[in-house]
Amino acid sequence: SDIRFLGAFVKQLTTEDLNHAVLGGVPAAAVIAFVGYGGAPVNVLQSGPRIVLNNGFHRVYALRSIGVTEIPVVIQHVGNPQLEFPPQVAGLPKEYLLDVPRPVLLGLF
Repeated sequence: SDIRFLGAFVKQLTTEDLNHAVLGGVPAAAVIAFVGYGGAPVNVLQSGPRIVLNNGFHRVYALRSIGVTEIPVVIQHVGNPQLEFPPQVAGLPKEYLLDVPRPVLLGLF
């Protein structure tokens, strides 16, 4: 039950499109939008060698608790942490997540 935006594009209008347009103005363009269902991928933020879980904490914890040690994730590469890293992730400040030699790990829960 997770509907999401899957992309969009501008379509050049054709005569056939104009026949279906609702009266009240002159159509100038058509924007086609796709919506659908899909799984929300787990994503991580990578800043240098450090990888920080950005979402999917409950899913990752549940999988880890049944012995799963590897899952596919989307990696968001962070080139400039001052600009690109969120101020907080799961309530933890970015300074803690990026600067502490050994921040809390999922295995510690």
